[in-house]
Amino acid sequence: MGKNYLLLGPETGEKNELIEKIKSELGPDAENYKFYPFDDFADHLADALSNASLFSPSRFIWLDIPAEYTNGASRPAFIKKDLAKMITDYLSAPDPDVTFVISIAETAINKEIDSFFSGTNADFVKQTFWEMKDSQKPGWVKAFFYKNRIRIEDEAVSRILLMVDNDTAELKTICSQLSIFFQMKGSSLITDDDIETYLTHTRQDDGYTLFSYIAEGNLQASLECGDSILRTAKDQLVSVFASLVWSFRRLHSVLVQTESGTDQYAAFQNASVLDRKMRIARPNDVTTYKQACNYYKASDTERIISALAIKEIEFRSGGQDLQRIQLHKLIYDIVVNKGRCTQVLDFPSY
Repeated sequence: MGKNYLLLGPETGEKNELIEKIKSELGPDAENYKFYPFDDFADHLADALSNASLFSPSRFIWLDIPAEYTNGASRPAFIKKDLAKMITDYLSAPDPDVTFVISIAETAINKEIDSFFSGTNADFVKQTFWEMKDSQKPGWVKAFFYKNRIRIEDEAVSRILLMVDNDTAELKTICSQLSIFFQMKGSSLITDDDIETYLTHTRQDDGYTLFSYIAEGNLQASLECGDSILRTAKDQLVSVFASLVWSFRRLHSVLVQTESGTDQYAAFQNASVLDRKMRIARPNDVTTYKQACNYYKASDTERIISALAIKEIEFRSGGQDLQRIQLHKLIYDIVVNKGRCTQVLDFPSY
């Protein structure tokens, strides 16, 4: 008999542990689906909820609603009307073969959805997962390493906590990686210098790293970052494009405001992506976007976003042999030409 779960709150570590437990209890034969509320997910979610499987006795369906979706939403109507109606229509007559999990980064959800989970029906389970308090974090980190027979200095603990957001999932991942790294080195004590050494040797570039170089107009660093991505994650170039488009859309929302006379601080506070508020507040982000505001105009970002969309199609359809040349040309057109794509000369035919 399937159940329906509403898992609220910003703490994803414990939340994900419960979700994995729920999934494992269904056994290996259950069909598993995970959806995010973006793009063309709606039809696929509706099909997964309503269409019985021909090959499995049960289905596990997880709708994960991240903070990016709910930022700037009208409280408490965090979920858009069409999606909320789809969910309530299903919950009014759920499939007994389906285990349906709704996880959301907020501590509340639309009333019409919450009402299904507010009664005594055992088939509707609601649980809220709160962030770890700042005072609890150092003890958590020390206890983690103690279990792995490694001592850690207070300064090293502080540096680790600066590396992660307020989430035990990310904290556990970082500490696990550190534990393996220092166990392989035969270390029984981790110092602040050790953490810095680890970061230097394991830092991996991604789309957001590339954007930070592009933001300051640093062509050489941008090209080197592109090469680093191709060496370590060439199969994930689609996610690199997504990161760049997302970042330039965020930058565009800021530039539109500042070019119309809005104060930069206010523009950062009201930054948005696809009508969702995405405030720029982290120190590193503030620095990056200030540099970008000095280097690009709103019209530049519009051309760049269009260029990225076109080039992503080319990367998807083309092979890997020319990826480095294509990526270098794209970066050059963004940094030097501000989105104006240079034309490649065709060889004459004979």
